[in-house]
Amino acid sequence: MTHISVRVVTLTCLVLLTACRNATPTFNADVAPIVFKNCAPCHRTGNRAVPFTLLSYDDAKNRADSIAGVTLDRRMPPWPPDPVTPGFVGERHLTAEQIDIIQRWVKGGATEGHPATRPAEPQFPHEWESGQPDVIVTMERPYTLEPRHAVHHDVFRNVVMRVPIKTAKFVKTVEFVPGVAPVHHAVIRIDRTGQSRRDDGKDGKPGFDGMASLDVQNPDGHFIGWAPGRGPIVAPPGMPWRLDPGTDLVIELHLLPGAEPIEVAPQLGLFLTDEPPARIPIMVIMGSRAIDIPAGEKDYSITDSYVLPGDTELLSVYPHAHYLGKDIRVDAKLPDGTSRTLLHIARWSFHWQQDYRYLSSVFLPRGTTISMRFTYDNSDENAQNPHHPPVRVTFGGNSSDEMGNLALQLLPRVPTDGAIIVRDFARKEALANVEGDEVLAKYDPNNAYSDLGGALAQAGRSREAVEHLRRALAIDPTNDAARRNLSILERLPIR
Repeated sequence: MTHISVRVVTLTCLVLLTACRNATPTFNADVAPIVFKNCAPCHRTGNRAVPFTLLSYDDAKNRADSIAGVTLDRRMPPWPPDPVTPGFVGERHLTAEQIDIIQRWVKGGATEGHPATRPAEPQFPHEWESGQPDVIVTMERPYTLEPRHAVHHDVFRNVVMRVPIKTAKFVKTVEFVPGVAPVHHAVIRIDRTGQSRRDDGKDGKPGFDGMASLDVQNPDGHFIGWAPGRGPIVAPPGMPWRLDPGTDLVIELHLLPGAEPIEVAPQLGLFLTDEPPARIPIMVIMGSRAIDIPAGEKDYSITDSYVLPGDTELLSVYPHAHYLGKDIRVDAKLPDGTSRTLLHIARWSFHWQQDYRYLSSVFLPRGTTISMRFTYDNSDENAQNPHHPPVRVTFGGNSSDEMGNLALQLLPRVPTDGAIIVRDFARKEALANVEGDEVLAKYDPNNAYSDLGGALAQAGRSREAVEHLRRALAIDPTNDAARRNLSILERLPIR
């Protein structure tokens, strides 16, 4: 009798469970928990980087079809990487079950449901996700981004921010608020030299044009980068970075001009501590500048690899490419012959990119080979291709050019191994610059001689460097960079 009762209860539970699964979901009971957790942190009041909020039934109902489409296609929430072990901080994947709930809710009429079943609306008491910053850093006056018909290209503008601190501090977290400006991405660096402050406003506008100069650096062992969808930039536990009085923060802004002039006035929120780091990581960059993608090529790849000289912990990875990027893969081959995937993005998107920090560091023993392969699609089938019909694309900073970089945040077990890695990557960078400038010289020799000459000098190939710098000056006698590099080399023994 007891056995029969247990069977009846079990069957009843299964019937009820099946009925619940087959029931049409409602917003309050089923969809709101998904939206409030995964969408509202960006789509909220006070976040000017997004065009609408998702904090109410009406918000979701008015965009129900769009929500169903972008979640089914996994374009939202924006999280390009495939799952890996041990996982990344801040993952925004929706499960297959959550996507199914949204699909069935929309197909069933996107009903609201009983108010009692709705969870509390998430509260965001500040414009800042992490609470009130210890220091808020702003521009003295906004920079005006001219409309696209006036500039005809992307704009890279460096804005200089003075930090109002009187004693050395250590930065645990950075929050970047773009304001209303169309910021594709921002890189935050430090300038201890004061040169950026002297360059600030020389053309009559706040900041100065260009990409990273030699006067600014990433904070020791950290990459502070922001892109839409990126939350607070948090240092690994016990590894805040140092900020001294008089040090300026320089924000390299990649801006996408629109139809009208737009005021650019980002803000930084800094969360500080007096506790120095227990350990300091190093940051190195793999990749290639020798990018030369023929028009119509669907599967063009670049590769790079590096063998670790000592036991190392990998803290985070940051891949970077532009519109032609297609597939990003980073693997580690261990000394015992086993392999593991460190990062795989099967559908790269130029619009959603950031650094990815592991939930716990990935131990890579001495002799591990880290390898990367970036694949590009320069065909008409690539909807993101900025050129229709396609054209040959080479390395460059504009979004219509291409790049292929992989930044690695490493923590060697032995400090001397860190010094070896830094030296190795300085040599790798010098060779990569030469290879890249040799490609560019094939298509634009007049402008490439100076850059290639500088790269050859950095790589220790002085004789070739002098030859190229003299060619650059023959073409343009006013080329100050070529003249300066040549004067230095002519005082050194030629190799």
